[in-house]
Amino acid sequence: WYVSTFAGDYDADGALVAIKGTVQDISERKERERRTLAILDSTPFPIAVLEEPGAEREFRFWSRTAKQLFGHTPATLAGWYELAFPDPLRREEARTRLGAALEAARETPGAAVDAGEHPISCADGSMRSCELYAAMTDGGLVLTFNDITARKAMAAQLAQADRLATMGTLAAGVAHEINNPLTYVLYNLQCLAEDVPALVGAVRALCEQIAAAPSVAADAGVAAAVAQLPLEQLDEVGSQLREAYQGGSRIQEISRALGTFSRVDRDEPAPTNVVSALEVACNMAFNEVKYRARLVKELTATPLVRANEGRLSQVRPGRAWAPPWKPLERHLA
Repeated sequence: WYVSTFAGDYDADGALVAIKGTVQDISERKERERRTLAILDSTPFPIAVLEEPGAEREFRFWSRTAKQLFGHTPATLAGWYELAFPDPLRREEARTRLGAALEAARETPGAAVDAGEHPISCADGSMRSCELYAAMTDGGLVLTFNDITARKAMAAQLAQADRLATMGTLAAGVAHEINNPLTYVLYNLQCLAEDVPALVGAVRALCEQIAAAPSVAADAGVAAAVAQLPLEQLDEVGSQLREAYQGGSRIQEISRALGTFSRVDRDEPAPTNVVSALEVACNMAFNEVKYRARLVKELTATPLVRANEGRLSQVRPGRAWAPPWKPLERHLA
């Protein structure tokens, strides 16, 4: 590689007298540039190099990783702004922030200047979140892109998992607090449901004895009072108590299922009843299933298996969720 410079010598009349020139061998510099670009092309980070100085700010290099990630390699910085930031507001913001970073990089050669995080539009229509860094070198302004799209997605998933874990802990605590008072409520309802029918029968027998007594038959007021006793309503009280007990039992089942469903932090397998775990799963999902389908359960007794009951109970029936055999395969020991 050579760079040549020529100039003419002229006499007083303006006639060309001689041509003088110099030829400089730049092969070594070109080889260094080639090696440098080869190294940049092999890095896992997308890299672009801007000509410096240059009024048009033309790109002289796009790495292979940058071409694969963005799908477009414009010739000028202005063209890159148009492709990478279709939205005018984002484009102006990126132009301001990156312009300031480029100026800072010129003032501190060799130092990487943080140009901030930018959502960059790709040729396939996708968006990539990238951190940009600018550095001034002998070969031009080097722009380095750090693609953090996957990292941000992972951070969002971890935040969601943390919220779900917090909700699970809260649900387990609420279930425990509900179970404590519900236990003696159910006990009292069960006692009343068992005692009220006997009490109603005793009252009915007493009324019959009073009505059959000769002295009562002669007393019209006592006979009328006995006739007005709401014996049929007393019979309904027993039925209402039984329904209340059934409703409370249903609440207790849901509360226990919620506690079991939220206990997924214990990974140690233990003897588990698969049918019970499936019942918990069906109870938890019933509120969503009942509006779209009719859930039919055909469960038979099975031997105990070593599994995590909390994870196993998260099997979700129906095509609206994941197939139930996948969690079974994963959590059965």
